[in-house]
Amino acid sequence: MIPYRKILLGAFSLLALAGCTTSGDDDFDLDFFSPENIGNLKTQEEFDKAWEKMNDYQREFEYCYEILDYYYLFAHSDSLEPPGSEWYDRLESRSAYIGEGSKYLTSRNARSMPSQILDIYYMFMMMNDKYTTYVDPSYMTFDEVMDEMNEREPGSDLGILVRMARNGTDSAIVITQILKGSAADIEGSLGVNDTIISMNGIEGFSASTFEMLSTGYIGSYIPVKAKKYGSGELVEAELHIVSYVVPTVTYQIIDNIAVISISEFATENTTSKRGTYGEFLEALDATEGTDATVIDLRGNPGGDGDQCDSVSMAMLPKGSILTIQYMPDSLPGDWQNIIINTVKATEDGPAKDRYLVFVADSSSGSCSEYTLASVLVNRNSPLVGQNTYGKGVGYTLAETYLHGAAIFTITIAYDKNHETFHMHGIEPDVHVDDHDAMLDTALAIAKEKTMTRTAGYGKKITPNYQAFTYFKKPVDFGYVPSRKELGRYKVMRRNIR
Repeated sequence: MIPYRKILLGAFSLLALAGCTTSGDDDFDLDFFSPENIGNLKTQEEFDKAWEKMNDYQREFEYCYEILDYYYLFAHSDSLEPPGSEWYDRLESRSAYIGEGSKYLTSRNARSMPSQILDIYYMFMMMNDKYTTYVDPSYMTFDEVMDEMNEREPGSDLGILVRMARNGTDSAIVITQILKGSAADIEGSLGVNDTIISMNGIEGFSASTFEMLSTGYIGSYIPVKAKKYGSGELVEAELHIVSYVVPTVTYQIIDNIAVISISEFATENTTSKRGTYGEFLEALDATEGTDATVIDLRGNPGGDGDQCDSVSMAMLPKGSILTIQYMPDSLPGDWQNIIINTVKATEDGPAKDRYLVFVADSSSGSCSEYTLASVLVNRNSPLVGQNTYGKGVGYTLAETYLHGAAIFTITIAYDKNHETFHMHGIEPDVHVDDHDAMLDTALAIAKEKTMTRTAGYGKKITPNYQAFTYFKKPVDFGYVPSRKELGRYKVMRRNIR
């Protein structure tokens, strides 16, 4: 991620003055932070002196106001129409927020906070945007927020992926992948296509039960009995659970159909130095020569926008338009400048000629939808499952003056036809609600290799962006994401370019 603090400190005439010294008239007599005057300061000297007179909490408010004024894409607007509509309304004047927080944020927690911090929470709440929020540094610092967002839970299981193989009335648990660095990988006696006979002496379990049985505490051990693929030799392995990096991309081959699953789009804490994209390339290489490929994005909430670009490009020919993005310029002037960024595939992707079938559900959001839209529109590949989540906007983070975090919407993505899945979701060609049946249906389509996409985007859902309105009555403390909930902000993080 681009260090946002460097961008911001170089962009704002007022905010860049935090470390400046001033000279001149010591009798400069101005109510430096009155709502009536702060927005009317004209000269650098006035800004310098105003900044000097502010306390830290006033500086924090002004910093956050300027961030939203320059970079927040949907300030007080619910319009998603192409250029020509009133997208880019500025914030209300400072007087709309200053002194308002203590009126509307009335919880016990709120009453213990400085009034300017409450005003900041109130200002962010007035955006009426569930992806835009302020994190007070007394709650979490910017660095702590970043650490939480980049954190991925290590594996605490055997590192074995399996599927239920059926032959008439008989069924068996067959290994489809051994994950790198896991207990099964370190022990080394088990391999792909081996059949699991028992675990901890228990036999006759389902694939979901296997997942439960294979999870435990670091250092604990689980005895596993398996039948080797081909020879039928019985193998008994004692697997000691270790912590390992869980990949974001896994794969299996079923009846010579590659099934590649992407759980999220991550840059850090992955098994490849290139992030999810690197893992995806490894999966493509491991499944080279299969008859067709199923890309499983079920439950994928999104992730880093650059990873989405790269994964999408891997399935497209050179020159394909992935998306058309609207975002503020990274070096704005006195008014918010909106730029159009067209993302194209820079070279032929290694999977550009594969027959692709996609699987997604209602939890497939944002960056996974971005990948779906990019490939489906260009390749006419079919989609199986449920209407997707419907988030076609990206956000970024800024470190505030007091080292808190401002998280806010920064871009909206359209497909090459200038249509958006935002607030619509992506409609499947074959609607299936049962998750086991989703994959079976996708495999059947992949074997036939004849279906093409005919569906489009879903019906419009409730908008996330609403026009500016005051609360009708006092509300509780402003929404602050918990540490666990910060994971939802992994959805299509897009840096200012």
